[in-house]
Amino acid sequence: MGVLDFDHALAGNLRAARRAFARLGAAMHSDPELEQTGRRCRGEIERTWELFHGLGVAAACAACAGKRPGGCCFPEVALNHTREQLLANLFLGAELPDGKEIYDSCHFVGGRGCKLLLRDSFCVNYFCPSLHTLLGPAAMQELLVQVGREVLAGQDLERALAAWLAARRESL
Repeated sequence: MGVLDFDHALAGNLRAARRAFARLGAAMHSDPELEQTGRRCRGEIERTWELFHGLGVAAACAACAGKRPGGCCFPEVALNHTREQLLANLFLGAELPDGKEIYDSCHFVGGRGCKLLLRDSFCVNYFCPSLHTLLGPAAMQELLVQVGREVLAGQDLERALAAWLAARRESL
C-alpha cells in the first residue's frame, strides 16, 4: 500500500467513525447496556494507563516514538485501528486527531503517548526488549495481566457497538 493509499484509507476510517458518532452518539449514550460496557472498558483502560505511567512505560514509549527511526508506533500501525475501534474511542470520549503530531509516526501518537483511549491490541501488547529489561519479570507479568483485561473489555465494547448498529441497520 502506497503512502497516498494509506492516507486515503486512514482518512476514510476517521471520517466514517466521526459521521456515525455525530449521527448516533446521543442514542448510543442513552443505551444502558452500551453505557455499562463503556464504563467497564474505560475502567480497564484507566488501570492500564496507571500501570503504564507508574512503571515508566508511557514515558519510555513516548520518547521512543519521537526518535527516528521510531519504535513500534510506526505510521502503518494507525490502520490497525478499525472504524469500529475509532467509533468506540469517540463513544468513550477520545478526540480523534486531524493530523499527526510526530512526523513519520503513528497518526495517533503524540508527545505524551497515544491519544486514543481504546488502542489496538498490538499497541498494548507489544513490549520491546528495552521495556522488558526496564520492567523485569514481575512487573511485566502484572502489566500483561492488566493489558489482557483491557483488550477483552475493548473487544466487548466493539462487539456491543457492532450489535447495536446492526440492530438499527446502521453501518460505518
